[in-house]
Amino acid sequence: METKLLTLQAIYALVKDNPQPLDCMVRTRDLILRQDLPWDEVSGHLKELEEDGLVNLKQLSTVAISITEKGLQQIIELFPSR
Repeated sequence: METKLLTLQAIYALVKDNPQPLDCMVRTRDLILRQDLPWDEVSGHLKELEEDGLVNLKQLSTVAISITEKGLQQIIELFPSR
């Protein structure tokens, strides 16, 4: 599995219990705490995931990350039991 999908999985884990997971914004701090990867690697994953249409990135006071419908479907297909 591509390591960028581990980052997508971590984002999904943060939003999956929200009634509106596509509207839920993830802070970079929360994402960093969920992974054992260096920030430069996670940052690269986020850029790739955005290029693939799997997440949206917004620059607020910090970067805010949201999963897209496409990203949600991909993670459910890869990890159906989660």
